[in-house]
Amino acid sequence: TRMEDGTYSTDQLTVESIKFLKDFKMKDKPFLLVLSHYAVHTPLQAPDSSIVQFYKKKKHQMREEETDQVIIDQGVASRRSQDNEIYAAMMKMVDDSVGKIREELKKNSMDESTSIVLTSDNGGMNTVVSSKYSSNPANAVKNLATSNYPNRFGKGWLYNGGLRVPLIIYAPGRKKVTDASIYPTIGTDIYPTMLELVGLPLIPSAHLDGKSLVPFFTDGNTDELQEPRPLFWDHPRATNARGDPISSAVLVKGWKLIDLLKEDDLDKKFELYNLTQDPKEMNNLAKDQPEIVKHLTNTLLDW
Repeated sequence: TRMEDGTYSTDQLTVESIKFLKDFKMKDKPFLLVLSHYAVHTPLQAPDSSIVQFYKKKKHQMREEETDQVIIDQGVASRRSQDNEIYAAMMKMVDDSVGKIREELKKNSMDESTSIVLTSDNGGMNTVVSSKYSSNPANAVKNLATSNYPNRFGKGWLYNGGLRVPLIIYAPGRKKVTDASIYPTIGTDIYPTMLELVGLPLIPSAHLDGKSLVPFFTDGNTDELQEPRPLFWDHPRATNARGDPISSAVLVKGWKLIDLLKEDDLDKKFELYNLTQDPKEMNNLAKDQPEIVKHLTNTLLDW
């Protein structure tokens, strides 16, 4: 559907999604709705000035030391404070969208037969190369949307700030789980999870890296899921403005190895972190743990 000028994309995508749900209700057929909002994403724009003013007022109520905070790390400026009023308004619009869709499901008696997965593709963008702002580093982060603190850095980086995202699964008729899981998951788990939720057979050749998470919210056997498995990431493009390098990473049993693929200096090529003891990833143990580096490098290369 072509949007008219001045239409806010989050609102329009919500309207189209509700039309989709009504259509499938009439057809009485199973459906898959994938709603990928542009929000929250640049450009930072919110349609309702009253919402922006509400969050702007909240920002003014924050202590000065809580706003426009910046960390300089490896020549990169990283936003530490969560205080962008437009970003907050955009987040509310997405939240409202989820609420409207759930209300539509309830209104059409579809809520108890519909599973919902809510997640994001990466951490928020919160870094910029600080050399351009050497006289006043705080200016570097003023136009950045968000903060992932205490996780390090954000979008484009293979530190936790770029990788850790929300994952909420609503599965009616399943065991209610109210506690947050500490089990590491990854985006490739969603496909086999959705297959099992709707009663379809798994297709291992189509989700090699993914595992169904359904046993966690049923009375199923979670032994296999609890067994630590390697998780992998690859970032093939560098971004000069953000400072993020071309790199790959693997996480196994709390140990994360980051391979800076374009780094020729072997002393700087690998970064190794014990996330159990160092979740902020500030203590690089690569030189102290050469055997772990070797093992995880081989694991990464095999992948």
